[in-house]
Amino acid sequence: MQALNKGEEALAVECANKIAEIEALRDQEQELADQFNKQVSLLQEQVVKAESRIKSLKQQVEMAKARETVQKARVATATATGGASGAVETAVGSLARLKQRQDEQDAKLEAAEELASQSSGSDLERRLQDAGIGAKSGGAQDVLARLKAKNQTPAQ
Repeated sequence: MQALNKGEEALAVECANKIAEIEALRDQEQELADQFNKQVSLLQEQVVKAESRIKSLKQQVEMAKARETVQKARVATATATGGASGAVETAVGSLARLKQRQDEQDAKLEAAEELASQSSGSDLERRLQDAGIGAKSGGAQDVLARLKAKNQTPAQ
């Protein structure tokens, strides 16, 4: 603008040519950047699809391993039991072990509940009630005892 204002037409044309070159270069670079961004988006989509496929394949591998383990266990069980009587003995043993584990778990749960009740104070309430101290339960035995006591008192 200053070149035009000073009457330097040739200098203004030279500057305009340089600006046109720079704008053309900018437009080319913008087009390349747009193409690269499009390629990046496509690659990201492909990565997501590949990750999904890998996850699916890993699940299939885990399922195949599990099936193989089950089949090996079945073969080992069939070999070890040697027939129906062996199968029954194995089942009885398995049930006994299962019952033992369940009994142990029940004992642990009861101990945890007892500890929880002791820490919450409900154990103290139970012991006081067992000793006949504090609020009564209001059960049928208490009502019957009151009725008997009232019946033995002479009417006034």
